[in-house]
Amino acid sequence: MISLRTLRRFLFYFFLLVYIVLCPLIILHVLGYNLRLGGKRLIQATGDLYIASFPPGARVFVDAKEYSKLTPTSVLDLPPGPHELTLSLRDYIPWIHKVTIEEGKTSVLRDVLLLPQQWRLEELHPAAFQDILPMSEYPNLLLQQGPRLIDLFLCELERQKVLPLVDLKSPFAEARIASLIPLANGSVLLVEAQREPSDLRLLVTIQSGSVTVKDLSTLIPAGIDGLEWAAENATDLFYYREGFVTRINVPSGRTYPRFPYRLRGFGIHKGTLFFLTLEGSLISLDFDAKNVRSLDEYKSINSLLPASGFIRITPGDNGVMIFRGQNGELITAGKGGTVALERITGYRDDPDPSQLVLWQDQRLAVLRLDPAAISDQNTTAAPQLQWIPVSGVKVQQAFFVLEGTHILYRDGESVVLLGPEREGQRRVFPVTNVHPDTSIYYSDHAGRLYYINGRTGRLSSLQIFEKTQFVDQMLLDLRKRLPP
Repeated sequence: MISLRTLRRFLFYFFLLVYIVLCPLIILHVLGYNLRLGGKRLIQATGDLYIASFPPGARVFVDAKEYSKLTPTSVLDLPPGPHELTLSLRDYIPWIHKVTIEEGKTSVLRDVLLLPQQWRLEELHPAAFQDILPMSEYPNLLLQQGPRLIDLFLCELERQKVLPLVDLKSPFAEARIASLIPLANGSVLLVEAQREPSDLRLLVTIQSGSVTVKDLSTLIPAGIDGLEWAAENATDLFYYREGFVTRINVPSGRTYPRFPYRLRGFGIHKGTLFFLTLEGSLISLDFDAKNVRSLDEYKSINSLLPASGFIRITPGDNGVMIFRGQNGELITAGKGGTVALERITGYRDDPDPSQLVLWQDQRLAVLRLDPAAISDQNTTAAPQLQWIPVSGVKVQQAFFVLEGTHILYRDGESVVLLGPEREGQRRVFPVTNVHPDTSIYYSDHAGRLYYINGRTGRLSSLQIFEKTQFVDQMLLDLRKRLPP
């Protein structure tokens, strides 16, 4: 019969042996290593995979093996090498992609956009419209039904309410629209209209669902080349004509003496004017022409600018200046370096002003003005330009989706969604068709596309992705913290 002392000694050495064997294995597992008895190596490092999808809640399969947690989630301790990842969510197309796991590293897929099996089309108004005006910004949309001012409508997207900019009793109702100049992110625009016996220049202000129209014909002359609105105080208007900039205080109707600089271009940013002189110098000053400062760090762009024509200047929060010529020339300049492009058809910036999407005939481009800013680093990196050829007729508009991870663009009458680059390829997804020669508008805030239906001519919308406020914001914040 085994004595109690012998039993205790046996149990002590048994548990000691278990501890000696298992403890190193547990530590190795925590550090990302697995024990492989049949392989060439006894101990092999593993890697992890992080997946975030929009919308969240998708089931995760790696090499046909389902994992218990739904996206966003991590799959730990995967063997190095290629794996097939599948995300599955009801009413959405299964997302299948090859991923490569590296030893000791976490592979991150933080921008998986799941597409619905059937796009949900919604008609927003029973009337037919000729076009969506491209200067619109969420939550307002401008629509056009004809050539007169009475044919312009404001659509409040949040309330899905459509109202005319002016009523039939307005003295401007029958004036024919000559041009529209957007100001202040789509909440203000200048309408140049024709009405006998003279032309009109009308300032239209959209605020909290109401519209006001003010006649500035006596203050703004005909033939202006550039117009800017001081959005910070919403009272001062600046126009460029024949080489000079003039300031107007709209509430008082007072015109200040023009600034004593002969210029090629100008822009406004947060209460500061930026002037490009005929000699090619860039200067900044306040609205009263005080605190003048020469921005010598931008001298190099003078040789890149077109020889003639007005230059529109768009300053950014990150110190990057965008110079746009009348013939499509585009130059970006900042601490990270300079990029000069010719004959760009159009461009649109991201709400995060560190990247632009450009288009030119049958190709798109993403210009990262400061890639370090995207990953929230304190260093300045050189701009990165990536051209993306696309098949189709001609790219005419483009928008960033999911803060720049995808691109939605209009090619002729087709709207197409372009996925992020993975292993040198991008997936292309047809979305819808639009009425010929009409514009589209996409709001990343709402995740919605707005367009004129090609069949009915009515204002319609599609949900490109669903926004779940808390989860989406958490994932997008994570994207900004991680390198691209």
